Amino acid sequence: PTVTLPFDAGSVKGTLLPGQFGHISLGYQTGAVAPGRFINVHLNVASDREMKIGLLDSAGQLVGQDTTVNGTAVASALVQAGEEYFVSLAVSDDGGPLDYELALKQAEPAELEHVVTLNAGSVAFADGYVFLTQGNRLAIADTRSDQLTLVSEVGTSWSRDVVVRDRYAYVADGKDGLIIVDISNPQTPVVQGIAPTLGKVRRLAIFGNRAYLASGWFGVEVVDITDPQAPVWLDAFGPCANIEDVSVGRNLLFVTSLSGQIHIYGLADGRPEVVGQLSTLDWIFDTAAHGHHLYALQVDGDVEEYDIRLPGSPQRLGVHGDAGMAVHGKLDGNLMVTVEEGCLLFDTITLFKLEDVEGDGPCGGGEVCQSGETCCEGVCVDLATNPAHCGSCGNDCAGPWTAFPRGDSCQAGQCRCQGATACAGTYDSACCASTQGCTDTSRDPLNCSACGWDCWPGEECDKGDCI
Repeated sequence: PTVTLPFDAGSVKGTLLPGQFGHISLGYQTGAVAPGRFINVHLNVASDREMKIGLLDSAGQLVGQDTTVNGTAVASALVQAGEEYFVSLAVSDDGGPLDYELALKQAEPAELEHVVTLNAGSVAFADGYVFLTQGNRLAIADTRSDQLTLVSEVGTSWSRDVVVRDRYAYVADGKDGLIIVDISNPQTPVVQGIAPTLGKVRRLAIFGNRAYLASGWFGVEVVDITDPQAPVWLDAFGPCANIEDVSVGRNLLFVTSLSGQIHIYGLADGRPEVVGQLSTLDWIFDTAAHGHHLYALQVDGDVEEYDIRLPGSPQRLGVHGDAGMAVHGKLDGNLMVTVEEGCLLFDTITLFKLEDVEGDGPCGGGEVCQSGETCCEGVCVDLATNPAHCGSCGNDCAGPWTAFPRGDSCQAGQCRCQGATACAGTYDSACCASTQGCTDTSRDPLNCSACGWDCWPGEECDKGDCI
C-alpha cells in the first residue's frame, strides 16, 4: 500500500502479510517540520511478532530504522530542506497477516541552537565558559557573547576529554592520565594535581569523589579525587574488552566497549557492581545519560536512545538520525552537546535542545539555587537530606537496584536505613520497609528475592524462592 501519513494528526492503520513490504509517504505540509528538526515515525502492532520499520529519503537511502520490541518501534530522521521521506515496513515470519498503526510526530532533540567553529575533541560548560580539549592544550573560551573569545589555556600532552565539576576541570590525558585544573578564575587556570594511569585514557566520568576513566584494554581506572591537589589511583575494573567510553547518570555508570556492548554498573558505596547490559545496533563512540534516558552515539553519527529506568532490562526507544559525532551532556538544563568529526581533530560543536530530560526545573536555565542547595538535574536540592541526591548529585539511596535499596533516608549527606548505617544495596543486604535494618532477600519470607515480595503464611524463603 502507498498512503499519505499526516503530520501530528492522528494515525494510519493497515495490515501487512508475511514477506510483504509496505511503503508509506510522509505527507506533511510544507513548514510543518522545518529543516534541521527531527521527526519520529511511531509503529505499533498488537502482537509480540517482530515487524521492521525503515525510514528512507527520496533517493532510497536508509536514514532511520527500528524493530518492534513489545509491539512498539520508532524510526527517526533529521529533516533536510526539500527532501521527501518514506516508511518501509516488513514482516518476515509466516504467522499470517499483521495489523499495524503508524503516527508521525515531531521529535527531540530538535532545534539547532548554536554552532562553534573551534577545533575540539571534547567540550564542557560552566558559568558562561566553554572548556575544549585540543590535543596539546585545554582551551577556555567565554561564551557570553555572540562570538567565542579565547581567554586562557592549559598545556597538556594529549587531552581527550574534560568534565567540569564545581571549581575544577578534570581532564583525561592519553599520556599523563588524569589532570585536575582549578578554574575558579577561568582566565587564570592552575593545575592542581595529576594522577598517572595504566593505559592511554580516552574518556572520564565523575561520581562523588571518584573519577572513572575509560582506558582501553586496561578497563575502567578509578581515581580518588577527594583532594584535588593529591589525587590517588585506586583500582581498575571492567569487562575483558576494549573500553572506549564511560558516562554517569542517576546512580549508574555506563561502560562502553568497541564491541558494541554497554555494561551498566551500580555505583553503591563500595566497588561498582554489574546491574545490566545492552547490545547496541552499531559501534558506539560516546554516551550521555539524561534523566531516565541514555543516548549512545554511533560511529556514523546516529544516536540510539534507551529507557534506563530499569537498568537490568534497558529498552531501546529509537534512533535519531545524524545528530553529530559526540554526545557530551547538558548545558543550562536542556541542551545536548554534540561534536562533528573533522580530519584529525573535531571541527564543529552543535547544541541541540533536549526536551525529554526529566527534572529540568528552576536551576536548569541558569538561575542560582538558595544557600545550602545544589542544582541536580535542573532541580535545587539539599544534598544533606535529599534521598535521591544524597551527598552528591545522582547518589540515589534507593539505587542502584530499586529491588534492593541501600537506604530509605538521607541524613547529613549519608544514606541511612531506618536511621542506621546504609545497606549494601545487594541481594543479601537490602533496606526493605517491612524489616528492621538490612535484610537478606535470599532468606527473608517478607522480602523473598526482592523487597516487598512476601511468601504465603507458613512458607519459607530459600535462596530467593518461597517453598
